[in-house]
Amino acid sequence: MKQQAFGAYSRSSGIAMGLAIFLAILLGGYFYIGISLQKPLYTRWIVNDILKTTVADKETMKLGPKEIQQRIFKRISINNVYGFDQKEIKVKQTEKHIEIIMDKSIDVKFPGELVVTTLLQKKIKVPRP
Repeated sequence: MKQQAFGAYSRSSGIAMGLAIFLAILLGGYFYIGISLQKPLYTRWIVNDILKTTVADKETMKLGPKEIQQRIFKRISINNVYGFDQKEIKVKQTEKHIEIIMDKSIDVKFPGELVVTTLLQKKIKVPRP
């Protein structure tokens, strides 16, 4: 009697092959999605950091709108962020404020005509120095 119970236990120990394949496919899918979305999310993080450092730079904020736009674009290109155009960075100056507007979308294509869009929409309003 003990041999049957022990034998039944040994046959059911471990994970079933079908469940192991399912888990492998599930984990592979998560890694695929994560690796695919890494670039646009990293780009978004870098661009937000560039905008923060630009706003903190008092010398840059004393310049005109075109010069501020060019400095932001240079910082973006120095950090190896590609796919940006200067038209996507808008700088407006009023008597009291400087407004920096970033409007960019980054598309990531997946199999089966699925597209994930990461939006870079940032609006910063800074008092003029």
